[in-house]
Amino acid sequence: MEQTITRFVHALRNVEIDVSPAETLVALEVLSTVGLADLSRCKHALSLALAKSPQDKARFDACFGQFFGLTAFIEPPKATLLRGIDQAALLTQIAGVDRSVAELAEWVLSLDQTQLNAKLFTVAEQSGLHELRYLRDKGPLVRRIENGFGLDALREMQSQLDGGDRSGLAYVGQYVSEGIKRFVDTQFDLIAAQPAKAVLRSRALDAHIQSIPKDFQEDVQRAVAEFAQRLRNRHNKQKKRTRRGQLDVKQMLRRNIAHDGTLVELAFKKKRKEEGTLYLLCDVSGSVAQLSRFMLLIIHHVHELLPKVRSFAFSSELGEITDYFGPSDPQPALERVVYDWGSGTTDYGRAFQDFRAEVHQELNRRSTIVVLGDARSNFYPAQTRIFGECAHRAKRTLWLNPESRDHWRVGDSDMLRYAPHCTSIERVSTLADLKRITQTLVQSHH
Repeated sequence: MEQTITRFVHALRNVEIDVSPAETLVALEVLSTVGLADLSRCKHALSLALAKSPQDKARFDACFGQFFGLTAFIEPPKATLLRGIDQAALLTQIAGVDRSVAELAEWVLSLDQTQLNAKLFTVAEQSGLHELRYLRDKGPLVRRIENGFGLDALREMQSQLDGGDRSGLAYVGQYVSEGIKRFVDTQFDLIAAQPAKAVLRSRALDAHIQSIPKDFQEDVQRAVAEFAQRLRNRHNKQKKRTRRGQLDVKQMLRRNIAHDGTLVELAFKKKRKEEGTLYLLCDVSGSVAQLSRFMLLIIHHVHELLPKVRSFAFSSELGEITDYFGPSDPQPALERVVYDWGSGTTDYGRAFQDFRAEVHQELNRRSTIVVLGDARSNFYPAQTRIFGECAHRAKRTLWLNPESRDHWRVGDSDMLRYAPHCTSIERVSTLADLKRITQTLVQSHH
């Protein structure tokens, strides 16, 4: 029982469900109480003990079914392969030779998933399922489970039958064998392959954003959403701590004169802070489109922490995209941004002209300008004077560039021209860089 719970908890952690040592002990006690005879009851009890959020519940359901073999025998036997076979006569004939084989055949022909699944997991545990570590372990484990199921006796019995009865029994053996192989493959994925996949995922997310494979896009989106949630939680805690401000000693003494100086009523200094507007300019041309998509995705998730945000996208022309993002799935909005503003030839000078026309009068000493792009403008006029005017009116101007300084002097890069007008320039090429910059922006606006 302990071994089963240990492996199941390991499988849950592999699918990103956090299970503490204390919760593992609770699960062991639960499993000892309910047992494995009724898997639906066991699933419900363990779900209450180990799965906390709706996301965890969904992952738990899928993992439980795979771990306990509930996905091994789902498809019903193919009626076309059993056509013309007198199943009752076949079962009677088999029972006269080996009752255990007849019982197995009856479970398959009637698709008794409860019996098949219970037998599969029990035999697998007895056959050394806990020893499954490497790819080479799968074949021997399958053979041991098949022996425990009685498939050797079933195959031996085939030679004693003729015609349809022989083919019917052969199909029963094939059906059970395929379910066993499916179960072992799933167990290997849960216990052995998932950690390797997690390593690949971690390395992919740590790589340059432009080189993250498409297969990991959902992982990136999930990582961004989880980061945004942690950032929101941390910010809300800090906001609760700082809401009252510092103790105001003078005001406190005045209030407590009526109490003969006893400090009964406390007074706090409340610092009034006017929030500034964050202006985000994203180059969504092909060279940095991936980076911009992730930055916009992060901003979408933490939008309530930065209430005054205006977002713009550009390649040849610049347009505001603040209203593109709603409370629902941001993916359609991202696709629309790239479609509307990412098809032209990159022209930073034109983009800064459009930006000045849009917001120049609104820029003030509480404003922050963030430009995300490589500053490669296809040799169009850089319009550094216009960019400088906007930067001078703002409190600070932050430029996020995916290229290193060594590349600023190469080709059509205008970064060296824009650099003097920037408060700071950060190289941003990985998801970790974007997270760090976002956290800084949130902290500086509160």
